[in-house]
Amino acid sequence: CLVLFIYKDGSFSLPVKDYDHDEENLIKWKSLGDMNQKEKRKALQKDNEINRSQQNITYGFLNGEPEAAQFFQSGSEPIENIAHVLLFTDGFFPPKENPQEPDDFSPLVALFLDKNLEAIIDDIRKKELQDPECITYPRMKPHDDATAVAISF
Repeated sequence: CLVLFIYKDGSFSLPVKDYDHDEENLIKWKSLGDMNQKEKRKALQKDNEINRSQQNITYGFLNGEPEAAQFFQSGSEPIENIAHVLLFTDGFFPPKENPQEPDDFSPLVALFLDKNLEAIIDDIRKKELQDPECITYPRMKPHDDATAVAISF
């Protein structure tokens, strides 16, 4: 999961690196254009199998294997200016049209500050439902599992 600090002034930071192990395959997915989801999955099946075989080798995947520990990141942040800490899985990442662009967490922060965690997932699911073939927002499935915890001070 990612850790995101929201400061008292509304700014935020990610103290650890955000890594997208699916980026290369999502670029290929997007290049397949309006082909339906089933056809895209079939076309990328081998690529996805190769990607998944790299779990805990080239990227971390918390699946109980001891090799996952080599991908753990840690650090510290003074708490004085922090208002909230969000911990969340990739299912909470805002959908993006271009897989090569960095993730933009500002909409997530704005929704959280204006409403709550539930508003974030509602917004994500709404966008996903409007794009059932995963064309506008390239992704391997209609939606990912999503887990988040907010700690407020």
